[in-house]
Amino acid sequence: MDKITKLEKEIEVSLRKLVKIAKNKEDIGSSWWTNSIKESLLKIGKKHKYRVAANRCKGATEEYEFLWDMVWYVQQGEFMDRIVLAMESEMRTNAEIDEDFYKLLPALADLRLWIFQTNTEELAKKLITECQETINNFNGLPKGAKFLLFGLSWNPRDFYGGPYVKP
Repeated sequence: MDKITKLEKEIEVSLRKLVKIAKNKEDIGSSWWTNSIKESLLKIGKKHKYRVAANRCKGATEEYEFLWDMVWYVQQGEFMDRIVLAMESEMRTNAEIDEDFYKLLPALADLRLWIFQTNTEELAKKLITECQETINNFNGLPKGAKFLLFGLSWNPRDFYGGPYVKP
């Protein structure tokens, strides 16, 4: 298992833990999800010694948004050497792919993470399929481009999706 695959699993496990916490809480809004997701991903990124840029995320290397909601990167001297993770999320309930997803398509990152929220499991699965079709049809992405696509459903409250590699 290569390092990116281990990261994919670690990210998925951390998101699923948040769902378990959320199932025991009644009053959870989109700001709780956004903050919890960022905090969880910040811990993973820091654990792996990546620099982390994220707006309003205490403890990040850079507390501002760098093109995406969150970025893990490697720096060599004064320069960014590699982007390990580019993450976008939209925690408003949507019935279609949010425009923020499209920011991930040209990202020169080892892994692109998209997290969104919907009302139902069926809609989450439908939107994940639409994201996969969009990835497949975007000619600017090489074969083998890695994504993590997760839809949070309110009914039932759970995450759907997982790793996707452009064929």
